[in-house]
Amino acid sequence: MKHNHVGIDVSAKTFTTIIDHEGARTEAFDLPNDSKGFKKLIRMVTKKGFAAQVVLEATGNYSLDLALALHRAKRIEVMVANPRAIALFAGAYLRRSKTDALDANVIVEFSIRMPFKAWKPPEAHC
Repeated sequence: MKHNHVGIDVSAKTFTTIIDHEGARTEAFDLPNDSKGFKKLIRMVTKKGFAAQVVLEATGNYSLDLALALHRAKRIEVMVANPRAIALFAGAYLRRSKTDALDANVIVEFSIRMPFKAWKPPEAHC
């Protein structure tokens, strides 16, 4: 099954996303960090029957609801990456600038090049 790679930089009110669809990347776009934003993202990354591997940084409360929504969605695998691992990966690519769009681009690149480790929700959220 064909799949999209998705990199997400999460903040309190929004999340910035880049989708890599068979090597072609979208421009970074923002969605609200709420259930409406989660549903829109899920529709976008699974349209036309595609599956998706989504990577986002662990940002505590800001990323938990998004990770749970993605985990529950059909055809989506989610990885909640350690922010230090993402920072070291970005350093290896000599990316030192820091914007939400650049961070999302680094995360989607991380999702393509690094081993994918599927996230499991904490027991209380299963």
